[in-house]
Amino acid sequence: MRIKPKNLYPIPDLKTADEVLRKIAELKRNIIVLESEAQEKIDKIKDGLNSKISPILQEIERYELSLSAFANAQKDELFKDRKTIEITFGFLGFRQSTKISITNQTLKLLKQFGYNEAIIVKESVNKEVLQTYSESQLAEVKAKKIVEDNFWYELKNDVQK
Repeated sequence: MRIKPKNLYPIPDLKTADEVLRKIAELKRNIIVLESEAQEKIDKIKDGLNSKISPILQEIERYELSLSAFANAQKDELFKDRKTIEITFGFLGFRQSTKISITNQTLKLLKQFGYNEAIIVKESVNKEVLQTYSESQLAEVKAKKIVEDNFWYELKNDVQK
């Protein structure tokens, strides 16, 4: 299978390279303008949508609160032998849930009493520290340094505007 080469622009000297940077800056400005215009349109559409949705969401919330008030008022009668009632358009019910309430001192006390299983500790490799390790230390922990020459370019700020 033949692979078609990429169409590269010939850059024979620094003057041409500088011109290429100018063109990149110009193209990036064009992208920023287009994205800004698109975002303005999106924001207008969202604002219009939110103004239409807001009263609907408020009505749904009123219905949900009304259902909850009804279910709580009738709990002893309707949910005496069951947790869920199926009706034509859905279900009503109660789920048992347990929440844990903690104070500012809970973490300190968990540590003090040795309840370490109740403490979340996120472990991850600190690559910045590994940068200071010798090759032999890195080998011990199955890590290694990979040195690369990565090309980069930077546009001057006054060119982008």
